[in-house]
Amino acid sequence: MRLVSLVVYLFITFFLILFSSSYAQNWQITELDSSSTNKFGIVMAKDNLDSLYIMYQSGGNLHYQYGSYSNWSSGSTGIQQRLASIQIDTLGQIHGVGLNPGNTRILYCKLGSADTLIDTVSFYAYGYTGPSIALDASGRPAISFCKTLVDSLFYGVYEGSNWSTEGIAHLSPYASASKIAIRGSDNFIAAVSSAITYAKYHNGNWQTNVLADQGIEGLIGFDLDNENHGYIPYNRNYNQYLGPLNLLYETDTGWTNIILDTSGTVYGGGIGIKFDQQNNINIVYAIITNDESMRYLKYAYRHDNSWNYEFIDSMALGFPGAMEITSDGSIHIAYLKANRQYENLFYAYRQNPQDILLDSHPIPRIITLSAYANPFNSSTTLSISNGKAADISIYDITGRQIATLFAKEGKAVWDASAYSSGVYFAKASGQNNSAVIKLIYLK
Repeated sequence: MRLVSLVVYLFITFFLILFSSSYAQNWQITELDSSSTNKFGIVMAKDNLDSLYIMYQSGGNLHYQYGSYSNWSSGSTGIQQRLASIQIDTLGQIHGVGLNPGNTRILYCKLGSADTLIDTVSFYAYGYTGPSIALDASGRPAISFCKTLVDSLFYGVYEGSNWSTEGIAHLSPYASASKIAIRGSDNFIAAVSSAITYAKYHNGNWQTNVLADQGIEGLIGFDLDNENHGYIPYNRNYNQYLGPLNLLYETDTGWTNIILDTSGTVYGGGIGIKFDQQNNINIVYAIITNDESMRYLKYAYRHDNSWNYEFIDSMALGFPGAMEITSDGSIHIAYLKANRQYENLFYAYRQNPQDILLDSHPIPRIITLSAYANPFNSSTTLSISNGKAADISIYDITGRQIATLFAKEGKAVWDASAYSSGVYFAKASGQNNSAVIKLIYLK
């Protein structure tokens, strides 16, 4: 018996070594936060220059990682809130939506940078699940959420000083998540309970459909292709399979369901899905094998109507819904991984799986921005790490741009004597990313 156990152990060890070397060729993995705290609610968004924000709750506070590839900075916002979804507008401001600890309030926050809270709004007073946020063409946030007291799907839009909300569909019991996307004047929402409901706002009306109504386990992703067809990956019970990865997708004639992965049960807080610029679909998910012996983070992508699969990492605990694709075609994800008592935050990326633009788009150099002095009185010198000429924009606490500086040879002086004391933000934009820092002006 001991000999059999030893053989099994050696086989698994050899497999993991072989497995690790194979996926490492495609995926570059970095541990971003190994602090001795439990971590929850990982979300990710990119700004218009392809820099990434990863936000998550750790030690009771909302923390962030900012950067991409191998260059990251980190900090804490001081906000005691877990976000379920974030988006970044053209000014680099972060819009987020989440729940309070008792799930009795939907909370919206807008941050001028990752550590300055501008406003918080809460509404209703009963149980909620699954909020999601998107920005329309003018930068106005809209959200979807499930109200469990009445088993309904709701839509809300921010009108500048308050929220306007409406119920758009009745859900079967145990509603758990919703996802929202906006294209032009149309809104698209996918929601999951014990069924999957799809809602589309077009020509002034909501149209809803129930797409699947048996054996739904409660994890979904959602994205639109370049023709505004909806794609919804989810997990669902099928006979001997506990919760394999399924995909519902829309065509001009209706919806189709396919089973993508029966190697185990999808788990872990979310399924990531994104379309790249060539309209190829990319899906990231965590899976536990059917014998419950191993946990993996996996990646599936479709190219020329053929599905391909890769392992990313072992012992992953999930939250792969934190996923983005940058303009060079690279895939970026954030996830948790077990490490004894606590979960650590990891980041992984791989270059374009279609090998498109790899030679002409090398990994970008990340710029950073610094200020001396800070806090300052009257004036401060701003410096860009690459030492090249660039514009630096100055914003007040509301996100309004108040000044533009030209940084000759990477340096510029901001004279703030005409402004009141307080918190401001400086933003420098490079070829592939931007950098934002907080400035404190003390008179």
